[in-house]
Formats: sequence, structure tokens, C-alpha cells
Amino acid sequence: MQVSTPAIVLRTHKYSETSIIAKLYTQKLGLTTFIVHGVRKKHSKISASLFQPLQLLHVKLTYKERAGMQKLKDINISEGIHSIHSDIFKSSIAMFIAELIYKVIKEEEANEHLFQYLYTSIAFLNEAKGSYITNFHLLFTLDLSRYLGFYPNNNFSITKCYFIPEHALFESTYNNSSYFNKEISRLLNQLMQLKYDNIPNFSITTIQRRLLLKGLLSYYQYHLPEMGTIQSIDILETLFT
Repeated sequence: MQVSTPAIVLRTHKYSETSIIAKLYTQKLGLTTFIVHGVRKKHSKISASLFQPLQLLHVKLTYKERAGMQKLKDINISEGIHSIHSDIFKSSIAMFIAELIYKVIKEEEANEHLFQYLYTSIAFLNEAKGSYITNFHLLFTLDLSRYLGFYPNNNFSITKCYFIPEHALFESTYNNSSYFNKEISRLLNQLMQLKYDNIPNFSITTIQRRLLLKGLLSYYQYHLPEMGTIQSIDILETLFT
């Protein structure tokens, strides 16, 4: 079957001296594994720079359902995201987001709504400046849970002020959660009111940001225990201090 589809680069690793294995999330096929021959050659027709985290591509392939790895027939940049790869803060966020997506999305089938969310989020990050960048990863992580089926219940109130990850809602009694005390629960509720275009309205300290991100990831791990740990979180904590 001939397939032409937009795709998002999530992860690559060396396959041989000249080839790589690339994990791409595609619009038409979902999560797809490609073997890309010759990309590490000095004068390769396909540049290795095309496979940086979150690069937006358009790929063509002859899809073979039973093949463990697909082979590219053609590849082009769908939309340039030079700002992400030239800015240390954005590139670090890109590494985190790519790792998170890779570890939580296992669908080898199309999911149009999820793909469009990822695509538009990456495009926004590429154009973002200043205070739009600092807390982008927090809102992205929260909103991604909506497409994974466990977005928190928005029932925060004066009395129901403790977020309980196990129940995905706010309750009146604190259950000794490692991260969601009253303060971080309040910040989570505030984050739930945001969209990308009003991220600067979110006031949070460095310590609060760190705790909220760890809380969100612990929430993910409760609902997706197979995801494991996110290694790139350490880079974010170092930069956003």
C-alpha cells in the first residue's frame, strides 16, 4: 500500500555505521518504525538533521503490514522548526516532549485528533518567545493526558482542594500524595484553565514548577505504569532554575 503522510520524529538510534532506526508518529499510520539506510554517510541524499526530535516531516512509503520496520521512499520537511533546534531551552523541551510521547503512545494506528494536537503544539513552541516558553511543557503534559483518556476532573473548589491522582479528581482530604499538596493542587487547577496563548498568565516559582512537573509525571505513571521514567526531566530542571 502506497502511503504519503505527515510525520513527527520521536526517537532515533544507530542501526549500523551508515543507517538509523527512526520512530515517527504519523498522521495516517500512527506510531511507525523506519529503517533509514545511508543517512550517516558523508554525502547522503537524506540528511541526518531531518531526524531531530519533533521535526515535522512528510514521508512516502510502501507500507507493508507485517514488516517490523518500514522503508522510506521519499522524505521532506513538512514545516521548518529551526527556532526549536537553535534555542537551548526549546530544544530541551523538545527532547522532553519527544521522550514523553514515545513512552506513552503505543498506537500503531491513526489518531487524527492526537496527531493534530501534537503538530499544532510543536508549531506553537517553534514560534513561542519569552514567557510563553517557560511553562509550555507543563501545559503540554497536562493537555496530552486528555488524548490518552485520563485528563483530570475539573472539580476544584475551596473544600475540594487536594488532587488525588488515583481518582483523577480533587477531594477534600489529603492522602499524603508525594507531590499534590494543597499548593501544588491549586497550581494544577490554574494550569487546567490555560491555553497556549495565555501561558504568561501562569505565575509559578522554580520549586513549584519542578514539583508540579514531577506530580504530573507521577500521575501519568499511575495510569500508564509501563511508561517508566522520563530521563530528560533532569535537563529541564537544570535549565529552568
